[in-house]
Formats: sequence, C-alpha cells, structure tokens
Amino acid sequence: MKRFLKLSAWWARWWHTLFAIVGTVMAFVGAYWGSYSGDDETPWKIWIFEIPWQFVGFGVGIVGVTMAAVLPVRETRALNARISTLESDVSRAEEEGREKVDQAKVEGREDFLLIVDFVLLPLLRNLGRLSRTKPQSRARKELEVEIRTLALNALKEVIDPSIPRLRANFYRLKYSSSDQPYLAQAGSTATPPRQRFDLSRPGTESDALLDMLATGSYVFTADCINDPPPGFDNTRPRSYETFISASASDGSEVVGMLTVDSPEAGSLTEADAVLVRLIATVVAIADAIAMGKRD
Repeated sequence: MKRFLKLSAWWARWWHTLFAIVGTVMAFVGAYWGSYSGDDETPWKIWIFEIPWQFVGFGVGIVGVTMAAVLPVRETRALNARISTLESDVSRAEEEGREKVDQAKVEGREDFLLIVDFVLLPLLRNLGRLSRTKPQSRARKELEVEIRTLALNALKEVIDPSIPRLRANFYRLKYSSSDQPYLAQAGSTATPPRQRFDLSRPGTESDALLDMLATGSYVFTADCINDPPPGFDNTRPRSYETFISASASDGSEVVGMLTVDSPEAGSLTEADAVLVRLIATVVAIADAIAMGKRD
C-alpha cells in the first residue's frame, strides 16, 4: 500500500513531464515514419500507413510540447496564488495580534485605574485622616481598624470575588514575655486559617516565615498540596490549597504578615502578589501611624 501511495504521488508530480517527452518523441517519429517504412511507395499504403501516423504523431507532439510549456506556467501561477494567500493570512494574523496587544494594554490600563479608584484612593484618604487624629486616642485606634478591614476586603474584591472562599488575613508580629517572636491574627475577611504562628520553634516553617519577614518578600504557591513551597509543613491539615503570604512593612519596620488563600488550587497567580504586597504596605503604614511610631 505504501509503495502504491508513493507511486501515485510520483505520477501526480511528473505525469505532465512524461507526457511532454513522449509527445515530442512521437512528433519526430511520426514526421519521419515514412523514411523507415520501406521502399514500397504504393499510394494507398502511403495514405493508410504513413500519412495518418505522421499526423497522429505530430498532433501528439504538439500537444505534448504545448503542455510542457503551459503546465509550468499554470503551476507557477498556482504557487504564486498560494504564496499570496499565505502572505495575506500572515498579515491578517499580525494585524489581529497587534489589535489584541492594544486591547490588552487598554484593558490593563482600565484595570489599573479601577484599582486606583476602588482601592488606593479610599485607603490613602483614610491614611490622611488617620495621621490627623490625636495620638493614643480611641478615634485613631478605631480608624486604624477600619482601614485594615477596608484594605483586606478591597484586596479580596480586586483579586477576584468569584474565587471560591477567597479570604484575606493579617497577622501582627508580636513578642512574648520571653522576647520570642510570633504572629497573632489581627484581621480577616472570614474565619482565619490560624490564630497564631509561633516563630520561636525551630523548624523549616518558622525559618521560612522569619526569612520572608526579614527580607520583606513574599511566598506564593498555586498548589500547596502537590507543590508546597520550601519550609511548608504539608503534614498538617489545611483549609486552603493555594495562598500568597507577604511581609507587611512600613518601610522602616516589619509589623506583620498579610495572606490571601483559597481552597481551589490554581485560583491565585503570582501576579496577585503585587496587590498583596501593596495592601500589606498600606496596612503597615496605618499600623505605624496608629501606634505613633517614630525612628
């Protein structure tokens, strides 16, 4: 079967060339048929055996030569038409690609303006109000809590409110009476995953958290069950499968950690960490103003 297919493909490619060669040969053979037909010059034999075959051979030769000249032209035209079609398709694809890029830029700008309008402006206005309240006053403390709650809820809404059971949590860095560090739950949009992270216990999870806080970085994992981050304790039951944790710093001091998580693996992306770190900074600044911290 393979040999038959190869033979068919070969014949489809070369049949016109063979036809042209055979036609040309027959034109010459037909034209000189009489010179090789013998010495008998009987008229009826000439009309029966020589002249018809000469015309047939000459006709086939003309057809063959014509096809040899015409078919390459037709193939060239067909090839040029295919090339033109491909060039048109490429140009159309490039134009569509440019349009998609431009549309993505517009959508990205719209998303950024939405974040500014929905998140940053209210938070910055409230930070301004917070800075004008009296130090150590009840109003200052209440406004700081209001800013933190607003920030956590805004973060959840901006990332994607359709993500199942998405929650944002803030943990404040504290020290025990024996000067041992720990993270205590200080705000959440739902029931927080934990009330406390003890950072004084030796272990990879505590070390990983301390390193994140010290470097002002973040930790992201799309699936902490199948692909846990370094230092993650995968033996403990979790109510989430994807999370982002970021250090909350006001620029001078680390005040805690902000996290977002969801039980749906892959629902968060590393790009969301930019928003998490931004909101963490706002929360840390609000905390620093409320506590009246000075360098």
